[in-house]
Amino acid sequence: MKKILSIVAICIAAVNVMAQSSLVATLTHEGTTTSFEGSNALQDALDRVQAGDLITLSAGTFSTANAEFTFYDNFTIRGNGMEGPDATIINKNVTLVHNADESADLKIEGMRFAGDVQIQNAYY
Repeated sequence: MKKILSIVAICIAAVNVMAQSSLVATLTHEGTTTSFEGSNALQDALDRVQAGDLITLSAGTFSTANAEFTFYDNFTIRGNGMEGPDATIINKNVTLVHNADESADLKIEGMRFAGDVQIQNAYY
């Protein structure tokens, strides 16, 4: 009986670890939501973002392919939270380049950056 309980406990622990390692970014555009999974989830969503869109990130540590991210339009990136085991973390040095007029805003909510963040305004 102890052997069976041990095997069940190991299986439950393995499922929990696998569930926690799944990175998901969803992109909502005009009421349609598209999901991206895996290590490129954030970059995949950023590559497709348009004005007014919302990118929502699951808990976990995300990276982007490009250290510099240029944004032209109004959109929001929302994480799962900044603290604890369910935090959303961007694990890369990032330069945000605002390359549009003053009407374009980037909103960042509920996440923390583990690397350096620089903000530049290429328009002015």
